Amino acid sequence: MDTEPDFSRRGNGSFVLLLYYRNGTEELGWQVLEDFDRELADIVPDAKDLLFELALSGERISLSKLRGVIQGKVGEEALVETVIDI
Repeated sequence: MDTEPDFSRRGNGSFVLLLYYRNGTEELGWQVLEDFDRELADIVPDAKDLLFELALSGERISLSKLRGVIQGKVGEEALVETVIDI
């Protein structure tokens, strides 16, 4: 996540709120990774690696580049659309 709420003007409890916020977003990120891995385990043996590779490709990845990255992991062109649907 690129931005965090500004808790600086909220008093002494702001630090605690910021810690809860950061821990919550970190936990959510790991949950997404685990869910992604579980959903794709039968198709993509290393689904976590696929997610990291997609993340490194940037937020504005083209559809052709997305398909290329996925095909590089699944090996079969026929499975690319299945992965995209998931």
